[in-house]
Amino acid sequence: MFSFLKNVNLGFLNPLGAGDDYVALDIGSSSIKLVETVVDKNGYRVLSLGILPLPEYAIQNNMVVDSKPVVEIIRKLIHENGVKSKQVISAVPGRAVIMKKVQMPKQEPAELEAMRLRLQQLPEPPERARWGKNDWLGALGVFLLVFLATFPVVIPFIFMQDAMPALRMSNAIAIVLLFLAGYAFGRMTGRRPWMVGVSMVVLGSALVAMTMALGG
Repeated sequence: MFSFLKNVNLGFLNPLGAGDDYVALDIGSSSIKLVETVVDKNGYRVLSLGILPLPEYAIQNNMVVDSKPVVEIIRKLIHENGVKSKQVISAVPGRAVIMKKVQMPKQEPAELEAMRLRLQQLPEPPERARWGKNDWLGALGVFLLVFLATFPVVIPFIFMQDAMPALRMSNAIAIVLLFLAGYAFGRMTGRRPWMVGVSMVVLGSALVAMTMALGG
């Protein structure tokens, strides 16, 4: 199934020196993929391939939520495919990155053949993607986030009969929400929370002033 990859020449993409070998790890939301390659005079040559599924709870929103199953699956991929390369290339999105030095044993030809047979036995992906539990929960989360973020500015119009005071109260609530959002953003990004919160308030006040000047 993947034997043709061993003849693919990607030498023009070579960032390493001749004779170097390395492992590329792709940590996705549902599985971890491993490719071991070596750089020879003709370019890249694939030595081994592997893929194993991840538990649904391990990766959430492109973030490593539970590192234990991720580390265990990486170890299992290395062991089952007999990976011997010591250089690893991987990209993990988000703020959390797992780094671990792993001793990689030498790979035998028989293990390569066993790996190829296992890959041939993997089921084909479905033709159409289906909505799962996480998809519905994600959609509900987006709905609640938008609703809860915009509902407070509507409250004055529900309880106040005069539209103009309700509008001013709504503007004040919006400014408070901007400060809270800026404060939280400052904490998450490692910046000064109060400074970011005040900056958001200044920006919001400027927008409100422009709206009022235009008759809003």
